[in-house]
Amino acid sequence: MGQHWKLVNIDKKRQLFNHAKLNLFSHGQLQLREFLLNGIAEQLVGLLRVPRWSAFNISNEDIFASKLKSATSPLVSLPQEIVDLVVSALACSGGEHVICLSLTCSYFFRLLSSSNQTLLIRDVAPWAGDRLILVGDFAEGIPAGIASDDEHREWTQLGENPLYDLPDAHVGENLPPEMPHWMRKGMVERPHMLISHVQERLKEDDGDLQLCARLMQMLTTQSHDTEPSKHQSVLRNLTTKEYILDETIAKSQFAYSLGEVLATFSLWTEEPSGTQSLGCKGIWAGHRFDIATLGEVTEEWTDLSAKAIENLARGTQRPKKDGKRS
Repeated sequence: MGQHWKLVNIDKKRQLFNHAKLNLFSHGQLQLREFLLNGIAEQLVGLLRVPRWSAFNISNEDIFASKLKSATSPLVSLPQEIVDLVVSALACSGGEHVICLSLTCSYFFRLLSSSNQTLLIRDVAPWAGDRLILVGDFAEGIPAGIASDDEHREWTQLGENPLYDLPDAHVGENLPPEMPHWMRKGMVERPHMLISHVQERLKEDDGDLQLCARLMQMLTTQSHDTEPSKHQSVLRNLTTKEYILDETIAKSQFAYSLGEVLATFSLWTEEPSGTQSLGCKGIWAGHRFDIATLGEVTEEWTDLSAKAIENLARGTQRPKKDGKRS
C-alpha cells in the first residue's frame, strides 16, 4: 500500500510546492521515496536559511536630528503617536509600503532602517521559525504539544487528518515563468518577492530606485563577527535544540540537502507502509526550524548529523553527491 505526502507549514497554512504537478502526465502526488529523490524538499533550504547580515541600528540621537531636518514634511510634523500608527498600518498592508515610506525623507530612512532589515530577513527566510511536518494521507490526529488550545479546536473540525487538509495554498521556489492557469490564481505563491514589489512601485523614478539600491546595500551587509569555522550552515530544530551540520551531510555518501534531512525526521502518519523504515511518528514532526550557522549553536545543543545520514540512507536507498548546499 502506498501513501502520498505533503510538507506542510503549520503556521502559514501552506504546503511545499510539488514540481511533479507541472507534468501534465502526472497526478502530482508522490510517495515518500519519490518525494525525497525528486528534489522537492531542496526548496526548504531557501525558505529556512536566515541571512548573516550585520545588525543595522541608528542611534536615537541621529534619528531625532534627522527629524528636525525633515520638519517641513507634513507627515513628519504630525505627533509621533500618529506617525507610529501610520507605520503600523503600512506594515500590516505589506512590507513594500514601509520600505517605500523610508525612501521619502532622511527621517523615515533612519527611523525605519531596523524594521526594514527585519522585513528583508523575513522575506529571505519566510519559513524560518515555523512549525513544519511531512504528513501522509493516512495520518490521523495531531502530534502532542504542537498546537494551542484554539488551534486544536480549529483543526479537529477539519476531520481525522487535519494537518493534511490544513494548507490552502502552495509555496514554491524556482517556479517557471509560465504556469498552468489554475496555478496563477493565487494557489501557488512565489517567495522572496518583497524587493521586486518595491522596485515595481518605483520603476518610473530612477532616483528612488537608486536610493532603494543604496538602502538594500546598507541593510544586507554580510556579518563577519565570528571565526570562519563557525560559518558552517546548520539545520536547527528550535523546539528541541538539536542540529544537523550541512558539511557533515555533504561529505557523506548521501549528500542530500538539509531539506531532505528535515523531511526524514518529520514524518506523521498511521500507516507504516511506504515509510522506508523511518517510522510513522517522526521525532521532529511539527517542530520549529531554521537554517543558521554553527556560531549560533551553543553547548547545550545536540548534533544529530550521524542520525540524519542514517535516515537519508533508509529513506532514499540511493547515494547522492550533488544535493543543494546551504
